[in-house]
Amino acid sequence: MIEENNSTGVAGYWSEEAKSDKLYVAIRANNTAEIERLRAEGITLSDHIKDVLTIGGGSNANYQKYGMDWYNFNFNLSKYSPREFISVIRNLYAELGKPICYTETVGSKIPEFYSAEVFKCVLDCFDNKKIPKKQTLQQIINNHSVELLEIAAEHGLLRLAKQLDELIEYARQHDKTECAAWLIDYKKRAFDLEKERDKAEKKAERELNAAPDSVTVLKGLWNYKKQDDGTIVITGYKGKRTEITVPEKIGKGTVTMIEDWALSPLAVRTTPERKDVLKAITKITLPNTLKSIESHTFLQMNSLEEINIPDGVSAIKSRAFGQCSSLVKLDIPESVTEIGECVFWYCSCLEEINIPRGVTEIKYGVFLGCGKLKAVDIPDSVQSIGDYAFLECRSLESVNIPKGVQSIGNHAFSGCESLEAVSIPNGVTEISESAFSSCGTLTRVELPDTIGKIGKYAFNGCAALKELVIPEGVREVGDVAFAECTALEKVVLPASLEKAKNLTAKGETPKTIFDNSPNVTAVVTPKSYAEKYCKRNNIPFVYREN
Repeated sequence: MIEENNSTGVAGYWSEEAKSDKLYVAIRANNTAEIERLRAEGITLSDHIKDVLTIGGGSNANYQKYGMDWYNFNFNLSKYSPREFISVIRNLYAELGKPICYTETVGSKIPEFYSAEVFKCVLDCFDNKKIPKKQTLQQIINNHSVELLEIAAEHGLLRLAKQLDELIEYARQHDKTECAAWLIDYKKRAFDLEKERDKAEKKAERELNAAPDSVTVLKGLWNYKKQDDGTIVITGYKGKRTEITVPEKIGKGTVTMIEDWALSPLAVRTTPERKDVLKAITKITLPNTLKSIESHTFLQMNSLEEINIPDGVSAIKSRAFGQCSSLVKLDIPESVTEIGECVFWYCSCLEEINIPRGVTEIKYGVFLGCGKLKAVDIPDSVQSIGDYAFLECRSLESVNIPKGVQSIGNHAFSGCESLEAVSIPNGVTEISESAFSSCGTLTRVELPDTIGKIGKYAFNGCAALKELVIPEGVREVGDVAFAECTALEKVVLPASLEKAKNLTAKGETPKTIFDNSPNVTAVVTPKSYAEKYCKRNNIPFVYREN
């Protein structure tokens, strides 16, 4: 990313694609002469910029492609005056030929959003479907703006009689008499009241006569969309029950997916009332037709106690169950081969879980903050344990690290206060930064001959560790790797050691790899680097016996 500044003061870290798009740069700078010159030459917006503006970069799937350019587009909206904003947005819309993506973040950056010219520009050029209608219309009423209500009506934001009734009542409750009078008059002009009553009665009759799994009933409970292949994606829950069953079919379509964020109280544009419903759900039954569990699907459903994962699900994606703080146990079927980053992040009551045999990687932060997790059986298929994978699993007493594991990430087991013993298998070449730091009850560590480096803070704060043999082959030990190991008495340093780093800070005494481990005696080979290091830093040592 490259920082860019231009004559209007609009700046940001833009991707090379955005920086090289001449027309986009000219429109952002509101340079009318340059825009006209480029158009005359037949220059158009690149496909990348078109996708940035119409798709957006907020979702997990799009962030890597468009996230930074989308963020900078949003950020720079607030840098424009209202007149500049209107000019820039209308020029972009003219080039795109379709609406610009709208999110709450976009809305918060638009200058003087509730002025008539800006509001009309927003409705003309942005995706109206994504504008939070209730919130926007209520704010218009708060501002006493009949003019903006007229603009909203022209753009189809006042299509429903029920919505109008709610707005009329809101205006009355807040003494906005002029807005209330206009809304009443508009309703009379826009709707045939007798026809509306008849429509409502027929709808009620259909719902009374409908079977529980009929399309009519399911439409009242679920938001969903149909894919090109005819399958159904659940996009939200509209009911009020605390125990819910996701349907296998809606009409003729089979439910195969629940969309990102679909049931999370943290989803964008979720009302406070809807958040309360989602936070109160205690049980979810998922259909056997489900193929994957998408990112953030159940994030922060903190009353969820029971949920099944059907056979046939192949992936559980990032943060899917994050902060489900009432979830105690989960059975993951063998069909699952991928568990994404931070999937069980801060599931603070989770005690039991299995990892299927097809999973090859325990990714970043999967069990981070699972403070009641006591044991994890890692299958032989796992080849790597990612950064922060088990960070702060304070109740974790035992963990098997299988022979196939080749890497253990930074802070992977840091803060596992109940972990008593760990055996690292052959094949692992490095103990990463803080991998086992603050494991206060760790008494036994077995390191393999394949280890070449022990990272900084690797065993820092392992206050119960008494003895450690560092195998031959280790060439480097990082800053304060064994600091605060107050019970540590004996450490065998290898003859292969070539480097041991001291942590130095301005004005402070350098901290050795054994800083504040007062009882330690190193075992060294005569004339080795380890002996020299101990002498130089006044660390007690003895020679190895032949």
